[in-house]
Amino acid sequence: TLASAPPLNARVRAVVAHAAAPFAGYNSPPSPHAVPLLKHDAREDWVVPPYAAASMTPGQLGPLNGTVGEGGWLYTRSVEVTAAWASAFDSAAEQGGGAADLRPAGSGVASALDGYRGFGCEMREGRAEVLTCEGSWTHSFALATPLNAPAGIELASIAYDFVSRFVRAADGSL
Repeated sequence: TLASAPPLNARVRAVVAHAAAPFAGYNSPPSPHAVPLLKHDAREDWVVPPYAAASMTPGQLGPLNGTVGEGGWLYTRSVEVTAAWASAFDSAAEQGGGAADLRPAGSGVASALDGYRGFGCEMREGRAEVLTCEGSWTHSFALATPLNAPAGIELASIAYDFVSRFVRAADGSL
């Protein structure tokens, strides 16, 4: 992604990926500046399957440990994307890169859609800067207000709340 490479990764506050994953073999976490990531996954997404269970090769991974979308493309599994981005924060902290240590206890993160169609958010690798939110819907619900959701609640507002938590200093640190 563009946020993975300098100089843009020193200026981007956060990235929100809606029903998206890099092609298998192209999972490059941002360096040298870590960038917060919110990944919205749909458990029933066969276009860009986040897990082996949704892959076109049910329960099996394709080449490069990827999932196979309905178009035949290979994608990096969601857990590998978030683990790589979380490791960028650990690396930046070790190198004095200014990554904020935002590791609260527990992994659950409250949201306005909690429980609706199995929706929930959690930190990955213990990093509050890397969240995965998922629900039981398909690829097309990524930014929309899910059917029968509480009025005024949509995934875009959850994304805005996430991005608003992070501010970059002039030197690119969080």
